[in-house]
Amino acid sequence: MSIFCVTCGLIILRSPTNARDAINPTVDRAWEYGVTPSLEASERWSESLFLRLSKVLSQVSTWPATVSESAIQAYQALLLNVIFTLEYLDDMRFRKAYPRYCMMIAIFRGASLFQEQQIFVQDDTQDMIPTSWLIREKFKRLAFYTFRLDNYFYFLQGHYPVLRYEELCLATPSSERLWEATTAEEWHEIKEIESKKRATMLFMTLMDTAMDCEGRDTLPPLLEDDYVYGICAMQTWVWRDIKRHRPCPQTLQSSEGSSILSTPASSRFIEYWSAMFTTWSECLRDRSIGSPLSSEKHRELLENCTPALYHFSQMSLRANLEAIQDLAMDRYHKQYSGPYRRQLESRILEWVRTSDARLALWHAAQVLKLLQETSDSMETRGSSLTSWRIDFIAPLALYKAGLIVWAYARSVQVCDSCSMGSIMHPTTSRHTEPLDLFKPQRGDDFREWLHYGGRGQIQGTIVCVCRLDELLSAYEAWLLRYYYKSRSVLEMAGLLLILKDKD
Repeated sequence: MSIFCVTCGLIILRSPTNARDAINPTVDRAWEYGVTPSLEASERWSESLFLRLSKVLSQVSTWPATVSESAIQAYQALLLNVIFTLEYLDDMRFRKAYPRYCMMIAIFRGASLFQEQQIFVQDDTQDMIPTSWLIREKFKRLAFYTFRLDNYFYFLQGHYPVLRYEELCLATPSSERLWEATTAEEWHEIKEIESKKRATMLFMTLMDTAMDCEGRDTLPPLLEDDYVYGICAMQTWVWRDIKRHRPCPQTLQSSEGSSILSTPASSRFIEYWSAMFTTWSECLRDRSIGSPLSSEKHRELLENCTPALYHFSQMSLRANLEAIQDLAMDRYHKQYSGPYRRQLESRILEWVRTSDARLALWHAAQVLKLLQETSDSMETRGSSLTSWRIDFIAPLALYKAGLIVWAYARSVQVCDSCSMGSIMHPTTSRHTEPLDLFKPQRGDDFREWLHYGGRGQIQGTIVCVCRLDELLSAYEAWLLRYYYKSRSVLEMAGLLLILKDKD
């Protein structure tokens, strides 16, 4: 049986004795391990399960009638089913993932799962962890996992974020240590450490406070998970502004004046959201509670996830990822007409000459650096790389970073052997040494490269059209090294392999 069958079976058939048996480790395992060779049987089982769950849950009345262990397990199984659909090998079945997700959201809304509610359950004796707290936490974790899945569909398929942060009338989930407490004594001891203000603050209030420059200092101490949720919450605003100021690539076919370059209005929103993402990222370092409330493994997972999501968000601001993806896919499918393809190429070449392109390239290099540093750190500690757990957004960020490197490198000839008489040579600074894009955004050399252009390097390889194979091989190798069991990741790595051939 696949990991999907095993985990869903555990959710449906076994009544958890404590928080360890609930959704958190189950969903983590589904993301981490993917599926086993018996995929076809699992797909059939998944189809049947989804039909049964959606039929039953659509008829369930709203809260509090749904507060039962079996109802919680059914909602969890529905979420896992949607996740598993993303691994279908059959294209027709794979396309069901997003419609199923939307149906799941409708069911969850009907059951009021995104609202803080009174739990009408009698708590056990003083020597037991409160049952009402456990039930509330299970529903909160279900809601926030769903919220993160919303961002996954946004980044993977470009769908508008369905679940806005204002809809989450819930406080963020408690700390990992409190959630995994096994005795009442341990639970009460850890609860004293947690911020009482954070425990009662609704997520939408937390986000409104975080977005207010004057009110930001009043935020309570936050957990690492809160920063992931915060960056997810900003994506709806970013998507709206991108659609407002940046035309879709398809409009190039009907409008000669359209451009994928930044207009003055879009430049303002880009700089605003870029600053907000950076501020939120810096808050992570300054205000995080850290080790007292989470294990080392949990912090490792989120230390990889949050920066990857941060760099991914910055790349989406600085580059038209939809246009780059279209051009890349056209290399494989040949789906566009010659005139449109040439126009798209021309627009991307214009973008390559801008500071936005260079910033996108820097963030793309940082994604690769993040994974390499994590790998080196684990090897130093003697940890097994095969057990390394990374949030589901990291492979997407790595793939999109590879596409940005491809779009940029294929449009420039800057190495010594290519640059002689090249019309693809951008305006350059007076510095001849290439800028190391693994280094931070600081110093005169970086500012000059950002303003005037010039040569950059990733892992010692010059970003130039003649080095496409080396550059893309690094991104492809890291995708396959840690995510080789995923259908989506195999497709991503396959496209990067095709793109290594020069045009």
